[in-house]
Amino acid sequence: MNITHIAKCVAVLAFICVTSPVWSAQVAATNALQATPFIAVKPPAEPDHNWRSSVCSAVPQACSAQVHADGLDPVLYRAEGDATNRFYVITAGPQLLRLEYRTVSHDWAVTEDWDFTSYEPTRQVQGDGDNGPLSIYPALYPLGPGRPAVAVLSQWHEAYSGGGGSWQYADFVELKPDGKHADEASVAGVPFSCGKSIRACFSEQEYQHSPHCSEDFDGVLHLRFVPSDSPDRYDWVATWNETHWPGLKPKKATTTEVKTVRLHTANGHAGDGKLLDDAVSFCEPINR
Repeated sequence: MNITHIAKCVAVLAFICVTSPVWSAQVAATNALQATPFIAVKPPAEPDHNWRSSVCSAVPQACSAQVHADGLDPVLYRAEGDATNRFYVITAGPQLLRLEYRTVSHDWAVTEDWDFTSYEPTRQVQGDGDNGPLSIYPALYPLGPGRPAVAVLSQWHEAYSGGGGSWQYADFVELKPDGKHADEASVAGVPFSCGKSIRACFSEQEYQHSPHCSEDFDGVLHLRFVPSDSPDRYDWVATWNETHWPGLKPKKATTTEVKTVRLHTANGHAGDGKLLDDAVSFCEPINR
């Protein structure tokens, strides 16, 4: 690899530069240690618009009037880097379906149906808020070579005068062939995201002169995947990033909290998510 080729590789980050079988193997290994995001397929890009008929036949409850009224209609996705005729659909319940579009017969086939309607999340609703239905985040997470998992999210919401909040915990559950999934999460009860806004202005003077009339919290989980001491699994490095913008203060008063823990995906470590949960404020005020 000459200097010019190196420069091109650095300058064009969207491309992978492959020059030898050894480098190809390194790229493949690196790609295996990444989450695979789902990309929503908009109607103009759908190979055929009748995919909903196949979904509704396989999962009738996903197409009910109540689901439509709740804004939980099925969404068609493509997994980044997957075959061009393979798609995924997330429905209420929640359920994850894998579909294939058959170009010869111009129709759809449901090839996998992972049903989480009876799944019991590790962390239940907390506080006085309302808990929303379980949902599946549109991505696949690597537990090990050929061992994908999905994030099953439990969530709750609070609403009050001048503010509100929402919180999500994730159970990462392994997907098995033939529509089966693990009964228990490999990584459980991990803070996934949160946001909270508390009213801070109460007088007309404060509303007129304060640079910020609410106290705001925002938190999100970032995951990195690393080799472990076992060839059939990876460890996960979980980093929680949370910002806090105090009420009545300019934005430069915002503080950031960063906590990192290592999550083991082997049996017996499903409670590792509590390590992170205990270490973060999770969008709640803390008396320091």
